[in-house]
Amino acid sequence: MKKLIFFIITLLFITGCETKVTDLLKQNETQIILMQNTQRGQIINALNTVAIINATYLNPILKDKDSKKYEVFLIGVYNSEDFKDYNKGGIFNPNYTLTLNNSNFERAKKANLIKMQLKEYPFYNAWMKYYIVYFPKTDSTTLKLKYTNKLLGSVTLIFNK
Repeated sequence: MKKLIFFIITLLFITGCETKVTDLLKQNETQIILMQNTQRGQIINALNTVAIINATYLNPILKDKDSKKYEVFLIGVYNSEDFKDYNKGGIFNPNYTLTLNNSNFERAKKANLIKMQLKEYPFYNAWMKYYIVYFPKTDSTTLKLKYTNKLLGSVTLIFNK
């Protein structure tokens, strides 16, 4: 009788753990896709960092209509001597431009990483401003995201669809 009870408890324990491990693997799958589609670059002038950009191509994990009409990115930027306001600084800073395959973005909004369930975003930096940026859809399989300081140069991040 003791063997039967032990067997049932062991079976329940294994079955219960299996569900939790499966859920954990599903969460990690999203993190892996995010990391595979994330790149970082910086603009440097005389050994000083002028700007840093983190870009994550979101289309592979998005399941909404925007991913069919746009190339969607999560962009984090830090610019030295930037405006504090999200609408004047970051990607809207007049000294910088952000393009994808030589096209300007159509719209951008401040990103809420907690609402997007990206609170554990691997490249989060408290000094950066984060945006969801929508570029026109392109047929190209190579996406060249270029962040340019009008006086000090640029950085290009290349993504594959």
